[in-house]
Amino acid sequence: MTETISCLKKKKNALKVIKDLGFECADITIQKEGQTRKMTSYFLGKNYKKKAQELKEYADKIKLPLVQAHAPFPSYIDGKPRYNKLEWKKLLKSIEICGILKIKHLVIHPWNEHTDKENIRFYKKLLPYAKKANVVICVENMWCWDDKKGLARPCSCSFSDSFNAIIDGVNSKYVKACVDIGHAEMFRHMNHSARKMLEEMNERVVCLHIHDNDYIKDKHWIPFRGKIDYKDVTKGLKKINYRGDLMAEIAPTPEINTFEKGLEYWKENYRAMRKIQAMVK
Repeated sequence: MTETISCLKKKKNALKVIKDLGFECADITIQKEGQTRKMTSYFLGKNYKKKAQELKEYADKIKLPLVQAHAPFPSYIDGKPRYNKLEWKKLLKSIEICGILKIKHLVIHPWNEHTDKENIRFYKKLLPYAKKANVVICVENMWCWDDKKGLARPCSCSFSDSFNAIIDGVNSKYVKACVDIGHAEMFRHMNHSARKMLEEMNERVVCLHIHDNDYIKDKHWIPFRGKIDYKDVTKGLKKINYRGDLMAEIAPTPEINTFEKGLEYWKENYRAMRKIQAMVK
């Protein structure tokens, strides 16, 4: 009981900070919390429906729309049947939770090292649950790692041909695309970019993960701290007439060791996102 209250209070405080900073909406994480995969969000424990409803009521109270969410991951691990069985249940709960929260878009990772056909079957299995909850499942472009080269290597949805094949193969308004800008830019060494992906995917793109990196590793820096050219990215967004939310997916850094420093960090993030917003208009 104490843990539930504590976790809910923590999430309420986070939403209040997001609102006070000036953000117009929020993403809710329904994935692992902490440094171990054994730790999961309080949403996935007992009384998850009640917890979701309480959070929805608080978000409504402070007038902060909850528009996007991220499901637990990895969605599947080869040779781990026990993990995969548990993960499937978590994914179904995540869809149900988004229905309670009235969240439209839920990001669910593809099976990284599997074929487009296998991923099509995976997302089709989720379709009945998405329809029931009126939630759009958003496939995210991913990467794997080449230890020898020290660079990202392609896997599921790393490029638009795979990404489009999965979205079109499922062929449902309940399965669309979330383009992770940072992930796309990690393939610059293969003449790829976020703009290229956006323009080749066009209307399939309904949501984004926005952050920065060094073109090599998945840093999740605040935009304009790294190498990503957001003038180029926003040209792609304009080309496809993107009208969805601009969602930041920023990771905390070692510099955030006090509340005050953390607040300054998120203020910088807010300014960066406003700058990107102005570029898209």
